[in-house]
Amino acid sequence: MKALLTIIISLFIISSSFAQIYTQLFAAAEDSSTTYLFYRTNTVHSPNEYSTSYYIYRYDVSTWKEELFSQDWNYSSGGNTKVYAYTDDIEFINDQPDNYFTTQDSWSGGSGGYINYGSILKNNSSVFNSVGGGLNIESSKQNPQLLYASGGFGSSPDKSKSYMLKSLDGGNSWNYLETGFTLASLNKNNDSLLLGIKNNKLLLAANDTTLSYTTVDSIFTWNNYFTKFYYSTDKKHIYTTAMKDKIYNIVMSEDNGYTWKGIVASNKSIYVSIDKSKPTDVYYATGKSIFYSANNGSSFTTFNSLPDTLVGIYKKSNSDIVYAVTTKKRYKVTSSDYEMLLSSTVDVKKADNSVNDFSLLQNYPNPFNPTTKIEYKIGKAGFVSLKVYNVLGAEITTLVNKEELPGNYSVTFDGKNLPSGVYFYRLTSNKSELIHKMCLVK
Repeated sequence: MKALLTIIISLFIISSSFAQIYTQLFAAAEDSSTTYLFYRTNTVHSPNEYSTSYYIYRYDVSTWKEELFSQDWNYSSGGNTKVYAYTDDIEFINDQPDNYFTTQDSWSGGSGGYINYGSILKNNSSVFNSVGGGLNIESSKQNPQLLYASGGFGSSPDKSKSYMLKSLDGGNSWNYLETGFTLASLNKNNDSLLLGIKNNKLLLAANDTTLSYTTVDSIFTWNNYFTKFYYSTDKKHIYTTAMKDKIYNIVMSEDNGYTWKGIVASNKSIYVSIDKSKPTDVYYATGKSIFYSANNGSSFTTFNSLPDTLVGIYKKSNSDIVYAVTTKKRYKVTSSDYEMLLSSTVDVKKADNSVNDFSLLQNYPNPFNPTTKIEYKIGKAGFVSLKVYNVLGAEITTLVNKEELPGNYSVTFDGKNLPSGVYFYRLTSNKSELIHKMCLVK
């Protein structure tokens, strides 16, 4: 009955939605009870709207529950107004699926010029905003309070130099550090080692207080600082991907990042995963096939093949299971079989009507013109404030400023007298605070 109901729900969703495909396994995490897949989908609304939504969903492989995690967009109106918002990166603190940081890149403007913004969010609440975007975030495995973020900072002390952000208090405050490179990865085995990219070369810095660093690879083309690095628990092997002569490669270090070599090449995109419970085990996917190595990547055999093109894999610890996402479906894969993972979709805007929490939902519609609805939940009676700010932090308006009882609430924000651009709305109550970003398009 559960399977039949799920199939009916899934078919209804497919028949009533716009064209949608899976484009990326954005991340994965597991706890003692289940594994969570975070994947991105691409929905083209209408050729006449010039609009695309990039939804990231969080999927529980045990319950088949799919929840909206992040909603991004790309909107253009006749070439005069263009906006986008895009979730660039996610970092789980100590691999905990409910404790994470994300970064978002947004861009807005029209014929009069364009502005790029970057934001860091802690559990979906904004903790840092800057002119300039494309932020990569990294956390220490040894010290959960230590984080770095790197990318383009138009509001940094000197725009002609390279900087990264550093936090020593779990992301509550951030300071600029001059680096001379763009941070690509913080070593999970030793948080004094930072891997960076400059002029398409891979660099290694021994600490964050000096501008000196060593080039550790110049054979491959390093131009994507969002590429994930996978650290074996043997504290020696590191795996990642890079390009060489327009060919995708798996690149490996056997000495914790000081030297690198290529071990796999493909003319198609490559996706890597490692088994955290077995230091010697490495998996990768390309095309429709998954491959497996039991000897740190010295040799690979075919693990299994799927009907559709893969966009990401995740090896579950202490098991023989690989979770895979293709352009069309999700799968649970073993070396002998594969099973499609069905969907019991839940609209997070309507699900869970309990009021035992404090939450702020993403405004809808978004982008909007000129009005949008903001919904929130109050779990404990108290004074509630809901205010709107521009990107410079100036208060635009106060939507709520009063005592409220526990319950679900909805207010409408009208931006008819405001220019197009990115705005933030902040909800505070009982010493708790939540912030979201919205975009006005005229």
